Amino acid sequence: MSIKDDEEQRLRSVVQQNAQSIHLARRRADDALRKESDWLRVTLSSIGDAVITTDVEGRVTFMNRVAESLTGWIQDEAMGRSIRRSTGPRTALPSSSGRRRAGASPAPTLRKARAPSCSPKAMRQPA
Repeated sequence: MSIKDDEEQRLRSVVQQNAQSIHLARRRADDALRKESDWLRVTLSSIGDAVITTDVEGRVTFMNRVAESLTGWIQDEAMGRSIRRSTGPRTALPSSSGRRRAGASPAPTLRKARAPSCSPKAMRQPA
């Protein structure tokens, strides 16, 4: 075997090792990303408030059940749509100027629950 052939063989071996290392690193990164994504989805789903996530262009990427009930959209219908279209005219989000689109109805008002008031007399335990 000539020196040139030997050098070519070593280079091929190094290239193959690099390709295998890159493939393994990519697989590990994909697995880590999948786990992180699953963890985030479970976390966002369990939040008791409405959660809608979007990409940088304002397209819906996730809605939890509370957001679905407030907007009237299910996640599958809203995925990839503009946040303004997905929330619909009934619950349209305000524009950056704070004004709603022309013709849009006001968003439904959520009311805070109040704890019943208790007088000191009602709080006393019977003797």
